[in-house]
Amino acid sequence: MKKLGWSLGILCLALLLTAGVQLSVWKAFVPPDKVGSIVESTGTDLAQAGTNWVEQYLPQYQGWRVPYAYRLDSWRVRTVEVLDQAEGVIQVDYLVHPASDNDQFADAFGAAPYEEAGWYLAQDVLYLEGNGLGRFAVTACMTPVQYQIASDPTLQEDDSATEYLMADRDATYLFRDGALYVTYDHGQTLVPVPVPYDDMTETNNGLHNEYLPDNSYLVTPAFTAFVAYHDQGAYLIYSTDRGAHWAQSDIFAIDYRSERIFLSKTPGACYVTLAVDRSLGSEYYATFCSTDLKTWTMLEGEAFHSRSYACVCFVEDNVGYLAPDSTDANGDCILYYTRDNGATCTTITLPQPTETVALLGYNPFVQVETIRLVNGKIQLIVGQGDMGDYSREGHLVKGLYESEDGVTFFFVEETFHNPVEVG
Repeated sequence: MKKLGWSLGILCLALLLTAGVQLSVWKAFVPPDKVGSIVESTGTDLAQAGTNWVEQYLPQYQGWRVPYAYRLDSWRVRTVEVLDQAEGVIQVDYLVHPASDNDQFADAFGAAPYEEAGWYLAQDVLYLEGNGLGRFAVTACMTPVQYQIASDPTLQEDDSATEYLMADRDATYLFRDGALYVTYDHGQTLVPVPVPYDDMTETNNGLHNEYLPDNSYLVTPAFTAFVAYHDQGAYLIYSTDRGAHWAQSDIFAIDYRSERIFLSKTPGACYVTLAVDRSLGSEYYATFCSTDLKTWTMLEGEAFHSRSYACVCFVEDNVGYLAPDSTDANGDCILYYTRDNGATCTTITLPQPTETVALLGYNPFVQVETIRLVNGKIQLIVGQGDMGDYSREGHLVKGLYESEDGVTFFFVEETFHNPVEVG
């Protein structure tokens, strides 16, 4: 009996040591850089080099040393398009299948759910430099939208967009050669933002991510701002004159980087919502307000009891919306509305999309993803949350809601609105 006890004890100790080693290895994992990777191919065929790049680069995401947020089970090339033969520019679209079903994979790998269950679509624009003998080096990598910023002005937003809350502000920044730029003229002119690359892109595990979450930045001629992190915590870097001059304002002292950030600018104030604590794998958020862009006050009140949000947006001074990243007891969307900076709030009930409910038997639109002011009306883009699977033509369907008074909303239509990932 004693021998059995010793054996079980040794087994448990071995399992704990193995788990500890694995966790330490996963924590130290750094995704291999695409820029600088080498492709072995034949001749000077760029399309073939793109196919070979996928097959030679992605195996680095397999094996027990790779955390499940990144680990791949399989992949396949979908298309390779030569965008600029002379400059060696190609776009590679490829499908990846994660080794496990986890909700972190899409963000960590920069991929989007594909029409085939369990598969994700990744897209990269690569700049290849060949030696003429079939060996290529990746000298730059960006998303298709980044590439379009400079090459196709017709795809960019109109300068007449709303001053503080632009109806479509996605494609107004990009990273190039380790630096952040903004554009106010459809990509014809790039204005550098004087912020260290690590301050903008470094993640909590020491990696880098050039995709800035939707709602986390503003780029307009009147006000441009980004939330960044340095050793002292979170800070705002901003410009009020189209990037001619920049200023910096410390928001909150913290050594943890928020995974979600929500930034709003009203005529008399600026609002930033970010994580101020993390416990048991969950982030806890707070909203800060500044009227002079120098000092920040943490707002308190009944509007902030959720502590974790899918979207936060202030559309006027003191007037805002807060959407928790959870649903109510009936599985319906939760949205709080405040007119006093969150001291008090009311709960807004969104109407059921009648035709969609008749088709599915339930309402799939349960989580507010985007809140915006368009032509004096408040618009909501309401998604399906992490478990949603209602799709058409390979795209998850979302609901567009609209209100003229900011309180009573009407369902307008189904939409395929997908924030453009830039950077």
